[in-house]
Formats: sequence, structure tokens, C-alpha cells
Amino acid sequence: MKRKAPNYVRPASEADTARVIATACGALGSCRDYLFDTIHGLEGFGIHDHHLNRIARQVREHRG
Repeated sequence: MKRKAPNYVRPASEADTARVIATACGALGSCRDYLFDTIHGLEGFGIHDHHLNRIARQVREHRG
């Protein structure tokens, strides 16, 4: 990882990450849907990611 690269994004807080995920959308759909689909897919394999679940909780609570 090249931290001096122009496209390097510094770590963000969970709150900032949740805000972006709650509102961002691209050609393939919303980041919100991608997050929840990822969590659901992981749970299908018995994987419970506490970090993603905390962010998902904040995304659900986000008010535009």
C-alpha cells in the first residue's frame, strides 16, 4: 500500500463510514444494499463480523 498515492484514502471513523455507505450509490446499486448483502452472505457461512454489524446498525439509523 502506498500511503502517498493520490488515491489513498486515510482510515475513517465508523460514523463517517456509515454516513457514506448510507448515502452512496453507483452504477451497480447502493452501497447500503451491498453492505447488507455482504453481511447476509457472510452469515450464510456462519461468519458474524461485529465491525460490519456495528456499521450496519449506524447505516440503519442514518437520517439523510
